[in-house]
Amino acid sequence: MMRSPLMFGGDPKNIDDSTFNLITNPAILEINSFSKNNEEFPFITGNKDQSRWQPPSLARNARNLKDSDSVSSRVLSLTSCEDPKAKGWHRKMYDQDTNLICWDVKEKNKTPFCLYGKRPPLASDDEIIYKERYEGNLHLFLKERAGTCMDASSNTKITSSVAKSSFMSPCKWSANQMWGLNKNGTLMSPYSGLCATIKAEKDNSNAGGIRSWIASGRRGEVYFAVFNLKPTSTVASAKVEDMARALSGRRHLTRSCNATEVWSGKSFASIGDVLSTQVNGHGCALFVILCM
Repeated sequence: MMRSPLMFGGDPKNIDDSTFNLITNPAILEINSFSKNNEEFPFITGNKDQSRWQPPSLARNARNLKDSDSVSSRVLSLTSCEDPKAKGWHRKMYDQDTNLICWDVKEKNKTPFCLYGKRPPLASDDEIIYKERYEGNLHLFLKERAGTCMDASSNTKITSSVAKSSFMSPCKWSANQMWGLNKNGTLMSPYSGLCATIKAEKDNSNAGGIRSWIASGRRGEVYFAVFNLKPTSTVASAKVEDMARALSGRRHLTRSCNATEVWSGKSFASIGDVLSTQVNGHGCALFVILCM
């Protein structure tokens, strides 16, 4: 769901009504031409229990989230070292040459998030200079004997289950690969001056085959689209507070909002805490949300 050229393949003079209505829909043309802040929305959930389905609604509670397929993954990112959320790292001995740098996990029955830390090997005169500058700092790996190290860039973001290659590079004496564990429990990158932190995010890739996107419009409206990748219908739900967080600093969603579902044309006078709607197999729903 983003701005792009509108391309059509076929004979415009001989198209069926449904296709014509789609490519001339005012909301679709508005999104296609003028939407901004377009991004995937990672906080969607899908409920498998169809016996609980109700018509599309903007519910005021999150009861239908209890049995959802949402998965919370821990995400490694960078933040200011003054941020209290940066504190929580500690060191464990793994073997003679390797330490485990682990994040304090407060949730019950959760596996600790740990990185393997080693001091870089010394090989040349140039690296001796780096060693003097970064004495006590470590290379961090996601696996015990990995040949690639984690880089400290401002957009580093690695989930606890998947490591994207763009965040890793061959290990070397490079400032952006050095990490230091401080006594106050922060894990700092001397290269960026930022500290690593772990936060929980709902993983959209495991939301029961549901994907969603969010964007803002030029008149203050918010666009929210839901896509069901499964062959069976499901109830998709999203918390309004998560929508506001996704559009942080751009649009403020309040309870004095109304919404219209584009394909059905149904209007909803007010939004509560949760937006819920049934989406047919391989179907989609598109909401235009306006706040007072």
